[in-house]
Amino acid sequence: MLNHPELLSVKVMSNLTDSMLKKIDCITVVKQYGQGAYVFREGDYAECLYAVVSGKIGLEINLHTSTPCRILDVPPGRLFGLSSVVDMENRRSIMQAKALVNSKIFCWKGSELEKLLYEDHELGFRFMSSIAKILKRRMEAAMAQLAEGAWNPLLQTA
Repeated sequence: MLNHPELLSVKVMSNLTDSMLKKIDCITVVKQYGQGAYVFREGDYAECLYAVVSGKIGLEINLHTSTPCRILDVPPGRLFGLSSVVDMENRRSIMQAKALVNSKIFCWKGSELEKLLYEDHELGFRFMSSIAKILKRRMEAAMAQLAEGAWNPLLQTA
């Protein structure tokens, strides 16, 4: 039995076996963030991978303006903080994450996840395959936003 049954609502966990889920469950920490609170900021050490359990997290980047540009809203069941598992040498956040409403999130230390993924190669393959798909979809979405001029502050005011 899982300590965190809501783990099953996290989309990336859907292709994992029960024994794999139990391993992830053992390193799962639950955190709460109030509306407007930052989970992490751009440039911070990317210590953890996160999943929204309830609420909504906004991912923002700092352009050359005083106002951060929100590029993605992360709903329940979805991951953010991917730098903690993708950039294992540097582990720097390339954007910031802000609670748009009161939010409950799962947190996994990147170093603990990395250890699990090395110990169980099948878990590692399944998990990182899911991460790769997420990155691809987010890159496609970012490219579409760029093509539409959504990130260009000069075009937004015109």
